[in-house]
This record gives sequence, structure tokens and C-alpha cells, in this order.
Amino acid sequence: LQAAGFDINAEAINLPILLTNRAGTITDFNSSMKQFFDGISANVEGLSLNKLPGLSKDGQALVDEAVRDTLAGQPSRSFDLIFPTQSGSISVLLSLSSRRDENGKIVGVVGVGHETVEKAE
Repeated sequence: LQAAGFDINAEAINLPILLTNRAGTITDFNSSMKQFFDGISANVEGLSLNKLPGLSKDGQALVDEAVRDTLAGQPSRSFDLIFPTQSGSISVLLSLSSRRDENGKIVGVVGVGHETVEKAE
């Protein structure tokens, strides 16, 4: 992943990570995050984070608010994203933080997933 002029070795971290721009549009993600997106029949790169398939209207509003708050520089926000799998679903707690350039200007959001829980149908 590339962010604000420097490389992040997101593969070595072994956590699901995604990046958005200032509009909240997904611009990049690592292979750990890709495994969750594989259950979605849409190409997620270029989608707004709050428009991921499977999000309820309430979920979309929650994600939209979290992204807006994070882009405004407020402290990190976390929420659950639920992705379909062949055997049920998997829930990922996604924490958002602002992504800043070398001058401290907010250029987007970084999302880090943790606490995954798989649920059988």
C-alpha cells in the first residue's frame, strides 16, 4: 500500500487494512482485507466505504458518520462489517483513523480490521 509518499508493508502486518481518499472511496487494500471482499460480487476498489454490498441502511449511515468524523480529525472510530462467506458470514471489527500527509493534512482514512468472528448459517 502507498500512503502519502511512503510505503506501508501492510502484508507483513497480517491484519486486514484498507485505505480511502478524502471522499471515503476505497483506493487500496491488502490481501488480508481482500479475503473478505472475495465473498462480495462487486469490485470494491472505487466504491465508497459506506456503499459496500451487504450493509443495511443503518449500517451505511453508521459507516458514513464514522468516515465523516474521521476525515474531520476526530478520534478513531470502530464498527462491525459483515461479509458473506460460503458457510455463513464473517464479522470484522474495523477501526478507522485519519491518514495524513507529511504536512499533517488529512488525505483519507486508514481502516484496520481485527476481532474477526465467523458465523455459520
